[in-house]
Amino acid sequence: MTMCRERLAPLPTYVALKLDAGGRGQGRAHALASARECADVILTDTGAPIRTVPYGLAGKEDLAETVRLVEDLGRRALPFVADVRSQQALDDAVAQGVAGFGKIDCLIADSSSSDDPDPGIAHYTAAKAGVIGL
Repeated sequence: MTMCRERLAPLPTYVALKLDAGGRGQGRAHALASARECADVILTDTGAPIRTVPYGLAGKEDLAETVRLVEDLGRRALPFVADVRSQQALDDAVAQGVAGFGKIDCLIADSSSSDDPDPGIAHYTAAKAGVIGL
């Protein structure tokens, strides 16, 4: 993989909040695209099956692989096993992400695999953390 593009100033830290999030698929693609643009990423993934989802979701090892791929691009990644259907899990991931990186500037939210999808949860959590421009 190529390192992130050289810029006058790197893009801000990104948070990717997605139910099948950073482990693989779209979440991994978002994380790697952000890292290629010189962003650090905060990743969430359930790391376990959901009873109403008829296909296998990413596991903890998939999330670890995404972290490795982001780091191979010269960026930092903070992974969290968190279920985006839980407000508390998102609050915890955001708080730990801010503690780790100092800020969150952008949110990538997509919880398409949820048996109780509520995109408002991710936006509410980001707004509480001071993220502007969702």
